[in-house]
Amino acid sequence: MQTKKIQFQFYLLILVTALPVILGWLLFYFHDHFQFKTTNKGHFINPPVEVSFLNPSHEKKWQVIYVTDAQCNESCQTLNYQLLQVQKALGKNYDRIRIISFDKNDLKAKQLQTKFDHTFNVAKKVFLVDPIGNLFMYYQDSFDPMDVLKDLKKVLEVSQIG
Repeated sequence: MQTKKIQFQFYLLILVTALPVILGWLLFYFHDHFQFKTTNKGHFINPPVEVSFLNPSHEKKWQVIYVTDAQCNESCQTLNYQLLQVQKALGKNYDRIRIISFDKNDLKAKQLQTKFDHTFNVAKKVFLVDPIGNLFMYYQDSFDPMDVLKDLKKVLEVSQIG
């Protein structure tokens, strides 16, 4: 009777130590099969796109890039204003962000378009670029500026650069 209890405890100890390793391995190699809720509001670009040409001064700042349509109408101007308000809402991190806006016919927009396939249109989108020059997230044309603010706060909180 005593040996069965010891055997049970031994197997239980093996299970308790091996289970986290097995679960970690499964999550690492098969993460695409699991649906975990994310808290980001924008769409991640995986892998990030290198766009250092958008920052010719090479200053180490996070960039919020808005590519407008050919003509910047009232809604475009409103969005530009809202993005500036997002920058102000960051408080002490205000100077870590740079807002850039250009239209889809600009040379930078055309260079950016070449980084994506022909089905992805860069016009009417907002992009987030890290200080190293990696474009890692974008927002569709119909988005809430508060979503950009929330994502920027998270990114700036954990960032060691910029």
